[in-house]
Amino acid sequence: MLYLEKILLSAIQSDKTPVVRDLLRYLKPFGLNSYVKKSAMKGLLYPDLRAERKLAALYCSLYDKSMDGERAVQFTRSEIRDLTGLSLPFFAKFLQSPPAWLATKDCWSEGEWSLTLFPEQALTQRAFDLAEGKIPDGDPTKKDFSGPLVKPEEVQDGSRNHWITKAILLLKHNGVSQQRAQDLMSHHVKAIPGHEESESCRQLGRIVASIYFNHPDLLGIGGAKPPSWLLEGAGRHSTAQKKAPTLSKRGYVGKNSLDVNNFKEGGGSPRPPVCRTVSEDQCFIFGKNYYSLPLAWVGKQILVFEWAGKLRVYDKQGDNFVFAHRKFADGKGKYQLHGPHLGEIGNSCPVHSYM
Repeated sequence: MLYLEKILLSAIQSDKTPVVRDLLRYLKPFGLNSYVKKSAMKGLLYPDLRAERKLAALYCSLYDKSMDGERAVQFTRSEIRDLTGLSLPFFAKFLQSPPAWLATKDCWSEGEWSLTLFPEQALTQRAFDLAEGKIPDGDPTKKDFSGPLVKPEEVQDGSRNHWITKAILLLKHNGVSQQRAQDLMSHHVKAIPGHEESESCRQLGRIVASIYFNHPDLLGIGGAKPPSWLLEGAGRHSTAQKKAPTLSKRGYVGKNSLDVNNFKEGGGSPRPPVCRTVSEDQCFIFGKNYYSLPLAWVGKQILVFEWAGKLRVYDKQGDNFVFAHRKFADGKGKYQLHGPHLGEIGNSCPVHSYM
């Protein structure tokens, strides 16, 4: 929920509050901490997953030399850096506190270190797989969204969250609206074996909202096509049967939810939305000018898309279309007020309305 609250997230990112660390520290005494970070999982070469892939080259080099009879191998920090691509500051820390599979000794001779490998079968296999650019099947760090999407009744235990995420991304990247994706996924997850006990299935709404809220510019970006069955089964109308809506004379669109088809008429793609808060005078600011909205939106956050000379306003989740204003081409401090929005209040403001 933190990542769905943009203002709160921005504040926490600014003061660098360690949210996850503090939460885990709080839960630990109560025995409620069932969450295990990827970096704490067993069977990894190093807790930092990015560094692990680069350290695989060092592990493999030491392993090959040990097979040739070299137990302790002399390396300078520069040689280790060239071998792995990791920085010297990283190795200043790494060599002082190495993982269990490695013993280090400072030779005090031109920055040389003596490295001794203690190989383990599972780690050796993982190191060579990572060095070759592979990630083993079943690896907890593997997030492979390539390949065809299996039907929900074929989803296995432990892969429900991965399947749900992949299905939602397919819908989003092909321009399906958030509300339509919610309806489709609510229908399909009921066919997943064990969905009643699955936390991912129960939290479907939050997963859909999170994927659509993050990187809204990727809506309708294209890519792999969703299977036909994924677009069917929820409600009376399939996505393929819907016609692209058009703008009416008053600026409204043919359907309420945010869909890439709503932007096709003007050509091109909308710019990424910006988040605004409607002030007490029933206006939001965009480009140093003011645009009105109904009284019910005072104090609420909205998403504003700039596209084809218009500002299209949606609710914070992007589920419902609110209004469309023609964007001022220049100037600042101008007001564009729609009479029914402001009533008598609008008489005291400089009106530049096209409605």
